[in-house]
Amino acid sequence: MGCHSELGTNNDTTEASIFHNCFCEIRVQLDLVDSGIWSMASYTPSLAISTTWTWNQPRHFESHNSIDSTSDSDSDLYYFSAEIAMRKMLRCCTWSISTLSQGSHVYAPIVAAELERQVDEWLRMLPEPLSFVSSSSYIGTSWRNSARSEFLRTQYYAFKASIYWPAVYEAVNAREVNDDLRLHCSKFFTSYAEFSASAAAAVTICKPNVWTLYASVFTISMATLVALEEPCLSEVAVLPGVARGLGLAVEIFANVADVSLSLGEMSVILNDRVLQSNVSVI
Repeated sequence: MGCHSELGTNNDTTEASIFHNCFCEIRVQLDLVDSGIWSMASYTPSLAISTTWTWNQPRHFESHNSIDSTSDSDSDLYYFSAEIAMRKMLRCCTWSISTLSQGSHVYAPIVAAELERQVDEWLRMLPEPLSFVSSSSYIGTSWRNSARSEFLRTQYYAFKASIYWPAVYEAVNAREVNDDLRLHCSKFFTSYAEFSASAAAAVTICKPNVWTLYASVFTISMATLVALEEPCLSEVAVLPGVARGLGLAVEIFANVADVSLSLGEMSVILNDRVLQSNVSVI
């Protein structure tokens, strides 16, 4: 609160009030992790898809303005329902492991398959204005829902990369792969390529979510670089797609390196690691 002494004499009260309110808003976000609210997740039912994601058919006597108002309201509800469901799944996405009797952890393909089934079902359930295709085949959508679709798509591929990361982690530690591990490590690289393409589009239009996107791009890209250093994974790394994804990640941070010191530092770290990896980014 030392900044109070720097406030102008004319608007001290107003500016101090604004600062305090902003500080409280930020503090709420920082304290959320330790609030214990996630302990209630299993007792909080999700919104019913059958009633929530049903489009209202406008009657002929409704005015144009009332139709637009209803449509916008419904669109908000559908998006936040999809986002709540995604956030709940993201809380569990790294649990594709089994704990052995001696306490060590191993990758569990059957758990990963179930998590993959759940997130793919989530995708199938999305209403048309929020649905999306893979980034590689994505051509473009109307402006109205593109920001929301882009963010949901980015979360979808971040989820998939997180599901398969334990397989990569086990391969890196064991320095060998079996058939199941090889398949899921390959899916990690494919998911990363799709994630990077989605994130590159999302950061330009999803302004409320940019810091979440930057953090995800940095973290998942650094994990990918670790995976690329493991010789036993050289056969399953989809290098063209991964190289392009890393190139997009570097570009994302290069475009915002001057915005803040933290983003600038992340840009330097990521760029250096990509150069050290000898991956020819596209």
